[in-house]
Amino acid sequence: QAAVKELSSQIPKDENSIDFLHGLFLNYSLFQAGGGTYKKWENEFSNLIFLAFTNEGIYSKSWPKLQKGQFVEGGRIVSTALNILFLEIMYRYKSVMK
Repeated sequence: QAAVKELSSQIPKDENSIDFLHGLFLNYSLFQAGGGTYKKWENEFSNLIFLAFTNEGIYSKSWPKLQKGQFVEGGRIVSTALNILFLEIMYRYKSVMK
């Protein structure tokens, strides 16, 4: 429970400070732990990633590229793929805790 509490406290302060890869792994870890903590965290984080979503211009229907980490070179394609994976975790996997 201490690990779940620590992981669930890791919410970015705004949509500009999101590390999409970190968020993906946090989402998967907390999903496996399950419970109300996961639902609250996933809702807050999902709201932030939708604020970062671009819906206009030539970058419409994508997320901005990562600013740090090993996938910076992947640009918007990698960011968008990571966020799609983030959003489908609860539909794609079964929790090992059930």
